[in-house]
Formats: sequence, C-alpha cells, structure tokens
Amino acid sequence: MTKTENLLGKKIDALIDLVTGLDDDHYATAADRVQVLRMIAETADAALPQAVKLLRAQGASWEVVGHYLGVSRQSAHERFGAL
Repeated sequence: MTKTENLLGKKIDALIDLVTGLDDDHYATAADRVQVLRMIAETADAALPQAVKLLRAQGASWEVVGHYLGVSRQSAHERFGAL
C-alpha cells in the first residue's frame, strides 16, 4: 500500500467514524444527516471507477472485483468493463 493510499484510508476511516459516531444532537436536522451521507456517497461513487481500474491493473479478475463490490463478476464487468 502506498503512502497516499494509507493516508486516504485513514481519512475515510475518520470520516466514517465521525458520521456514524454522532448522535442526533450533533445534527441540526435529519436533513443535514442525509445531506452529509449523500455527499459521502457521491464522493465514493466518483472514486470507485479509478479504484476498480487500479485493482484490475494489479491483475484482479472480475470475480475478485465483484467480490469486493459485493456483486457478481458479471455485474462488476457490466458496470466497469469499459474502463
């Protein structure tokens, strides 16, 4: 794992801890919580193709990619095969 990947992993872990560790008193409204989680999801969705491309470049099969995505190899290939 590179320094950048390690740092990014730590930042993602911290963000997850922040969002999941806060109770209702730390959000002005339920809408604020939804907005924060939507932003996280959009960021992850935008980063996912590059991560899949890197995994494939490292020799991972579509079966392995599907495993990490929680989908079948066919679904993984249909979504990211054109990368």
